[in-house]
Amino acid sequence: MWGDRQPGGNERARSKGAARRWIAVAMAFGYGLAGLEAARVGLAEAMLGLALPRLLDWARWLAPDNPQVWVARAEVDPAHAVAALEQALQRRPADASLRIRLALALEQEGRTKEAEDQLIQATKQDRGHVPRWALANFYFRLQDTPNFWRWAREAARTAPDAAGVYRLCWQLTSDARWLMRAIVPPDPRRHAEFFWFLVRVGDLEAAGTVFEDVLAWRHSGHVPLLVAYCNRLLELGRIRDALQDWNRLVATGMIRRNRLDPEVGLIITNGEFSECPLGSGFDWRIRESQGLGIHWVPGEVRIQAMRTGTRAHRPLVQWTPLRPGCNYQIDYEYVAAGGKWRWVLLDPRTNRVWAHSSDFLVSARLEHGHFRFSAPDVQALMLALEWEPGEGEFEVSSLRLRRVVSRLADPVGGNR
Repeated sequence: MWGDRQPGGNERARSKGAARRWIAVAMAFGYGLAGLEAARVGLAEAMLGLALPRLLDWARWLAPDNPQVWVARAEVDPAHAVAALEQALQRRPADASLRIRLALALEQEGRTKEAEDQLIQATKQDRGHVPRWALANFYFRLQDTPNFWRWAREAARTAPDAAGVYRLCWQLTSDARWLMRAIVPPDPRRHAEFFWFLVRVGDLEAAGTVFEDVLAWRHSGHVPLLVAYCNRLLELGRIRDALQDWNRLVATGMIRRNRLDPEVGLIITNGEFSECPLGSGFDWRIRESQGLGIHWVPGEVRIQAMRTGTRAHRPLVQWTPLRPGCNYQIDYEYVAAGGKWRWVLLDPRTNRVWAHSSDFLVSARLEHGHFRFSAPDVQALMLALEWEPGEGEFEVSSLRLRRVVSRLADPVGGNR
């Protein structure tokens, strides 16, 4: 019985073996074709990289359905760019970047309506920034102001950084308030971005008109920008404007500092050292240098200095707003050892010492001191703590400063 069934079983085994061999041959052939296809495409792309007309013809023959072949052809043959880019778009009609390229080529040939249609279609296919930015630029070149404003607003809304959009808008109008309403998206990041753009282009008047808009968000991330703006005003000598904006920051709680008012003797901020110095605006600026270490802790600044030469150092500086002719007194608490520590008033423009405290700060125990002066005919000076090394070659000096406050004072003879 078993002998009768054996031939049939062998036949089936041989059939299965043959089938497997044919499948293996087919797979090998398929892999071979895939390898040839990959080699063909790779060779075509290598030819594209060389950007030579003859090689581009070969690349087009090897990979006629690759849109990049036609893009490369458009780049080396601008006279036939439109036709080449149309071929590219036929092969990849959903590619918005190809439509933008085609629109530029059409515009260069004066076919503006067709270019506009391609750009509008690109904005429908791609909801991102690039098509909207391209369309805004297109209308800018055509001097089509209504459509430019529409798409500039869209470009600003979708841009990672809208400074380029604002720069283009600024060429048409310098009305910052109008741009803030019409173009800048109503969110804190975009308002701060536009504000800083105005500061960077140097139009501080325009920046001042949108200062309140940025401030209204009460966003802690805006503090460095707003304080830097105050700083820029100080550098340009616009002391009253800087003072007004600084006090706005204080009033809204954006910075935890005391209000400044030179009319009533309030010319020092953060004098209790309760907050880490901002290093900008009217706050303390810490200036470290070789051999000089400064450490801030809540309620105190500690300075250690090692002699590295003979020149004076000014590790702590602050802008002080003044009313010309007023008499002021600065009261302070300190512990000092070694070197010569004193307060000086500097001209911000020339760095010349206008006045200095009459006594050096020297005390091994907590000591109270004061520095009186009469304000000259300027709106601000810079108050600085100055250290001069003593005579010892390896002298180490230290100072602990706990409190620096100001008030109006009786007339004085001066501390020049």
